[in-house]
Amino acid sequence: MENKSKQMKYYETKKEEINLKRRLEYSVKIGKLKPEEKAEIILYNWLRPKVKEIYFNRKNIINAPTFKTKSETREIPDLIIATKEGQYIVVEVKPSKDTYKVTEGKYQLIDQYFKPYLENKLKFYIEDKEIDISSFVLATDLASQGRLCRPSTKEVLLDNIEDELERNKIACVLDYKTMPRYEYKCDHDLVRDMFKNTNQYLKKNKGNVVNFTGIGVLYADYKTKVPMIYVKKKINNRWGQHYWRL
Repeated sequence: MENKSKQMKYYETKKEEINLKRRLEYSVKIGKLKPEEKAEIILYNWLRPKVKEIYFNRKNIINAPTFKTKSETREIPDLIIATKEGQYIVVEVKPSKDTYKVTEGKYQLIDQYFKPYLENKLKFYIEDKEIDISSFVLATDLASQGRLCRPSTKEVLLDNIEDELERNKIACVLDYKTMPRYEYKCDHDLVRDMFKNTNQYLKKNKGNVVNFTGIGVLYADYKTKVPMIYVKKKINNRWGQHYWRL
């Protein structure tokens, strides 16, 4: 029994060494990649040990599995995360150093993926089997640092329970866990604008909505650095904000 335990420990150690070697090889190779491709690999290396699988929209240097789509356009998001709980999350990835690209990603997520999926005009497939999407999220290469946007000299970190008069907001953070406590202002404004656009769309297009899914962002919790999903989603027949661990 002791020998078997030592053997298992040896194989686990070797596996870690191999994974480390691969990550080092990736770090050399990604120097030749485009900014968005590099952001995808950085995100992949951070998230892969924490989820069941991550699928790319094409074959790449790490030879990860891929997914396909069927739609009226050629637009296709970057990644699909398969969680250990059996959910599928679509991720649009942008390089953080380009603020325009990050903002563009927000509109891409809403107009090219989220809306068509709600209206049953966009379908996703893994190994030729159609899958249901639980959420659409935006992420950047800084997700592991708890943010989307690149740090600036005028950066502001918001504490969502700082104002004691904001009782509703405090309850959302502490009691219902529907929003993060800390957010950088750039990220805060981007996410709230995303939610506002979603609300406007839903009010105008109730009759066109067939599927229900969430929309939001993916980044680490500011304090714990645990990967979190912050989305607006319909649960129990009501649309609301939800903040949960990936």
